[in-house]
Amino acid sequence: MSQTLPYRALPPTGTRPGDVTLEARRGHLLVRFSGEVDTALRAQFARVLGAVRAVGEPVEVDCREVTFFCAEGVRMLMLLQSAAGGPGVVALRSSDAVDRTLRLSGIEHYPRLD
Repeated sequence: MSQTLPYRALPPTGTRPGDVTLEARRGHLLVRFSGEVDTALRAQFARVLGAVRAVGEPVEVDCREVTFFCAEGVRMLMLLQSAAGGPGVVALRSSDAVDRTLRLSGIEHYPRLD
């Protein structure tokens, strides 16, 4: 008798752990994600989000070095949008992993930087 296990998306093998950093730029903040963006980044992201709220500047998001992006990453982008000052997130530089997850989530109009 076979047992069906629930599907769980796993990061590709050989990818690096995730990271999220915050840099102050002239007139905006830069939030940079890299590696695997999943629940393991929650605590680190919470600190970045608190700083974004405190500063109240618009945010640019750089995800070009993201190798794995799941629903937790989508949640983080939505939280950044609501926490950022002014117009919110003004630009997103993304990777294929981010683009794919946003598309599958039905998010077609997140701010983009071409």
